[in-house]
Amino acid sequence: MSKLTKEDLALWNYYTSNITQISKKIELTSNAQKNEKERKSLPLTNKNNLILEQQAKKMLKNKKFVIDAFLDLHGLSQIEAKIKIKEFVQAAFFKKKRHIIIITGKGENNKGILKNKTPSWLAEKEISKYIIGFLNPPEFLGGDGAIYINIKNIDKYKTNIIKDDEENK
Repeated sequence: MSKLTKEDLALWNYYTSNITQISKKIELTSNAQKNEKERKSLPLTNKNNLILEQQAKKMLKNKKFVIDAFLDLHGLSQIEAKIKIKEFVQAAFFKKKRHIIIITGKGENNKGILKNKTPSWLAEKEISKYIIGFLNPPEFLGGDGAIYINIKNIDKYKTNIIKDDEENK
């Protein structure tokens, strides 16, 4: 194993010393405070296994969905990728984007770290409450190197937000 240069060591120390600060200061939109209030009042839960059915795969293949947003994770570390995925999914939910794709890449011999870790990150409680499910899209949308995510409809939760706000006053 080779020895780190002074520049690499300085960069490593910078990133490791700021990891906790990065995760605490994520802003999803320009009105992040309003969204934070909404997020706390959403009674979102996820009771399914998050794997979409074959019907969704068939609809994607037949181009029945319009993809609202893409996120490309190429070149990111695991920590950076997880943070980006979380903020991307939350932003999609609050901006009413229902169909999104995350491009993970396949990695070497189809065993990429981001490709393998992303489904487990999506299944975590913090992120899964915003999604209906996910699957690998057809080849023309990225195939095994991407993940299609179906986001929950925020309009179904607006009445709960209003009720919670009235109760807190």
